[in-house]
Amino acid sequence: MERLEASENGRVLISAFVIVILVCSIGTTLPLFGLERTLHRPATPLLRLTALEQDWGVFAPNPRNMQLRLRVILRYSDGTRWTWTAPRNDPFVGSVRDYRWRKWEERLVFKPTRSALASTARHAASSAPRPGAVEATVVRQARAIPAPGKTAAGPWLTKTSTVELGA
Repeated sequence: MERLEASENGRVLISAFVIVILVCSIGTTLPLFGLERTLHRPATPLLRLTALEQDWGVFAPNPRNMQLRLRVILRYSDGTRWTWTAPRNDPFVGSVRDYRWRKWEERLVFKPTRSALASTARHAASSAPRPGAVEATVVRQARAIPAPGKTAAGPWLTKTSTVELGA
């Protein structure tokens, strides 16, 4: 089978694809003549598919000022408990893996849904050293990050949700 870039039509197709990607990428990130609003909806699926979607929220003028903690306490029928926390400092994938877990924690702390809490509880139960947990308590905590030069942080604001797991 002939390679795509070996034929004239193949090179035209590749060039057209690159141009479409560039127009979508540039058009959705720069507010030129309202082009961002016009292109955003049709371009987003293509940019997500190619992993080129830009989220400029990182450069927001108001970064999050809260410290977060998430843990799941599993209870077994014999009364014993085991606590799960999100993985940290993975030696192989490192910050990429940690970032994904931190975003999951952020979502659960600020915008928890019943299904996300249940999913987290089930994941914790599947990660436990022994099976058979009957109940999971998802503990979500947040507190203000102290201002630069200050050592005292505010109190932890704690919210809990209980999820029945069954035996």
